[in-house]
Amino acid sequence: MTPEESGLDNTSSRTSVNLSSIVTTESSSDKVATNETSTPTSITPPEVITTSNDAYFEKDKAKLPAPSSELPVVIQKISPPLITSRPIVSSSTPEPPSLSSPKRSTEIRIANDEMDAVDGFYVIYPNSPILRGIYSVEITYEAKVDGQAVFNNTYDLENQKRWILATKLKPFDTGTLFPGFEDPVDKARFSLSIARPTTFHTLANMPLISSSAISNELAMDHFQTTPSLSSHSLAFAITDLQPIVEPTLQNLEIPLTLWIRSREVRQTLFVFETMGRVVQSLRHFFSVPYPLPKLDIAALPGLDGDGTSSPGLIFIRESMLSLDRESSAIAKEFEVQNLIRLIGEQWLGGLVSTQTRMEAWFLEGSLFYLQYLLADKTDPSLDSFNSIGILQHSAFEADAYDVSRPMKSKLKFTALKNIYEKGACLIRMLNYVISDSGFRNGYKTFLTRWANANADVSDFLASMSKEAQWLPDGVSLAQVFASWIDQGGFPVVTVTRNYESASATVRQEQFAFDNETITNRKLWHVPVTYIVDGENWSSPSRTWMSQEEATLIGLGNHGEKKWLLLNINQTGYYRVNYDLDNWSLLASALDSKFDKFPVTTRTSLVDDALSLAWAGRLAYPAALNLIQFLHKRENHHSPWTVAFQNMEKLNYLLQNTAAYPSFQKFMVKFVSPLFKNVTASSAETQLKLIAIKWACLVDNPECQSYMKKLSNVPNYLEKTHQCTLARFGGKLEWDFLLSKISVASNRETKLKLLSALPCFQVEWILQLLLSDIMTEGRIDEHETLELLRSFRQNPMASRSAFKFLRRYWNEIFQRFSKSYPILKAFVEASASGIMDEQDIKDFQILKEKHFDSLKFLGHTIGVAEAEARSRNLWLKENLIAVQRWLDDYIRPTI
Repeated sequence: MTPEESGLDNTSSRTSVNLSSIVTTESSSDKVATNETSTPTSITPPEVITTSNDAYFEKDKAKLPAPSSELPVVIQKISPPLITSRPIVSSSTPEPPSLSSPKRSTEIRIANDEMDAVDGFYVIYPNSPILRGIYSVEITYEAKVDGQAVFNNTYDLENQKRWILATKLKPFDTGTLFPGFEDPVDKARFSLSIARPTTFHTLANMPLISSSAISNELAMDHFQTTPSLSSHSLAFAITDLQPIVEPTLQNLEIPLTLWIRSREVRQTLFVFETMGRVVQSLRHFFSVPYPLPKLDIAALPGLDGDGTSSPGLIFIRESMLSLDRESSAIAKEFEVQNLIRLIGEQWLGGLVSTQTRMEAWFLEGSLFYLQYLLADKTDPSLDSFNSIGILQHSAFEADAYDVSRPMKSKLKFTALKNIYEKGACLIRMLNYVISDSGFRNGYKTFLTRWANANADVSDFLASMSKEAQWLPDGVSLAQVFASWIDQGGFPVVTVTRNYESASATVRQEQFAFDNETITNRKLWHVPVTYIVDGENWSSPSRTWMSQEEATLIGLGNHGEKKWLLLNINQTGYYRVNYDLDNWSLLASALDSKFDKFPVTTRTSLVDDALSLAWAGRLAYPAALNLIQFLHKRENHHSPWTVAFQNMEKLNYLLQNTAAYPSFQKFMVKFVSPLFKNVTASSAETQLKLIAIKWACLVDNPECQSYMKKLSNVPNYLEKTHQCTLARFGGKLEWDFLLSKISVASNRETKLKLLSALPCFQVEWILQLLLSDIMTEGRIDEHETLELLRSFRQNPMASRSAFKFLRRYWNEIFQRFSKSYPILKAFVEASASGIMDEQDIKDFQILKEKHFDSLKFLGHTIGVAEAEARSRNLWLKENLIAVQRWLDDYIRPTI
């Protein structure tokens, strides 16, 4: 397949957008027409966007039906804008359309047009047959400015109310702004014109060509035609932000402009320099020039999330501008990684995009991985790459069920994060298989070959395969990765050593928390790396494991007991289990010489041991003995983070058992030395954040006292501080927190405060909060999602949500029937509250009773059931042994 074959090269789209709520503009084949009879009297935020789209497509390439007077033209869309008049369909000359309209065209009469309410398609029925050729479809429509595809906000500046409007077209939201062909492969060249108040600026993917006056108060901006873009890559904004161009960054050879509220350069110099270093890091890594004539980065007041990236135009949170050299390591790492992803999308997703949404994981996964790989190169003060084990833990957790799905599964947008995290782990494994230099060369080959076109996973792996030097005999790189892409889940490699013969038997099988439900036998091509105590960490032995079982030989001297370690630095996407003797050897080594093990290896050992114990594959005493080195010696946040993330499940599960007091005492004893060390320093680090969070969570009196004494709460501790106060609070604290939310100075602060509300342990408060979510106009979608995610982290809140879900599912579904993310979040928030056999039965009853309204949440329901069963099984098989170990551990302090 060639780049020319992968997209609609003969497709173009001319769009005119009017962002005034008073004046309407339309585009035609020759010019932009304006309604000059209306004169605006004030500049107010628009409620609708009235726009006209003149799209050209070649009939065969657009895959329209065969010629027939009864077959329709189908324009795909989701939650479509309002079509305000019947479309105009014209046929033109067989030559591809130029930037101007075709000179010869014949209008085709329209018999009927309608909206397909079921599948979200706009259907046009022509009177005459559609023959081979090029067609123009002109549609005039209105799109609501409702926060879905278009972000809008008002803010204060210099005692004046200002407003801002910008697109935020996720892959699934394009149809809420304009009708068009939404698949990534269906690209078009967009010619964009935007009407604006004369005191405002407009931004778009391409540079401004010219502006023309419409009236004394309105002007029309015309932009260069874009290269071929998928519809969701179109971006524009209307703002009164001010541009800043930093002269010291001119060596970037990219016109980089930062748009902010004021021209105060000193406030933004560090951020601007960081952006420049990110661009340089990406250009060096890809060895491919920046693909567009300019890059605008606009800091939008009130923007939620981590920002959005489109070719030539990036929107970021305004709070990012507060970053400076004195900022905490937490803030620096987060923002640098975010910039790497946003700017990296100019190449991966902008210059080259995928054939289908289902294959976007390899581009997004690459960006997730590059966030860790390039952050330290961008800012040497960071330590991002050693934190990649935290990402791998997150991917493992989501992928550790029998219902885990292949990478090409059809997923809703909100379910993609887990796929992208797994994608990042597979990309990291690919990096190791083909070496660092080969990895970079592979991206250069890929981006050069598929520039301005669409590619799939096979195209990506074909570019990488030229650099692959270590593969199983007779197996291609594509075949290796097919075993990881085409089936869900991941393997655990179990090692059984024979110390006398210095050998080991290794077996692979699927790892899952719900092991009893697994029926299909899966095999992977597993890259096995290993060393024995005393060998060189930088050059481990390695082999491929493609069958269920294999044998490793030459593991030290015969009869000698030294530890063996597989999957060095966890470069492979698999867990490793050992015989109890080897676990004991590793635990002893970590206890005496932990710094001999790299951070990523210490992280993987902690994560593997605790996850294997949770899955019933390793006795809890062995796992808990291994992690004892943490509170004695560990000073890096990554091993601590995965330890606490695993312990969070125990904390959740044991709260309703007699073992919980012992668990609390264990955790207080375990975390107290770390808490004392980090709070003695003024440094704001990830290690300090997690130590304070956990010390407070297990009711460490020292932590509660520390929190109450804080007069000026640092930004990174705000959520933990408010959650701690809420956990021990009642109506007084509830009213206080609500008052703080009502006067929050910015959106980011408000969301942090909202996320603390589910920390209350009072049932009526939690039920009131859920009722507020149901009240239309009280809490917006983003705030609702933030609240429901926080419900999952509090056992009391989750059980309260489960009660609410069972009682009011019909009302929930009716209220949020058009918001898949919220319905999914409701189920996930409730699922963590399913704790025992009766809860599982109640959930089954709910599922059967509301089958029709729950069926489109099938995977979410399946995961919820799998998690519930694994928790229930864990209590039956592990509770007694864990309680005995905890009692023994805390006995000296009683």
